[in-house]
Amino acid sequence: MTGYILHRAADEDLVCGAHYIRRDNPDAAVQFVERAFEAFDFIAG
Repeated sequence: MTGYILHRAADEDLVCGAHYIRRDNPDAAVQFVERAFEAFDFIAG
C-alpha cells in the first residue's frame, strides 16, 4: 500500500489505460498498473 492518494483524474487515466491494454494482453495491463505505482513510489521516496 502506498502512502499517498492519487488525484482522481490520474486514477481514472490509469484505469482507462489498463482497460485499453487488457483487450490485447491482460497480463500487460496488470504490469502497466504495477509499474505505474512503482514509479509513483520512486518519485515520492
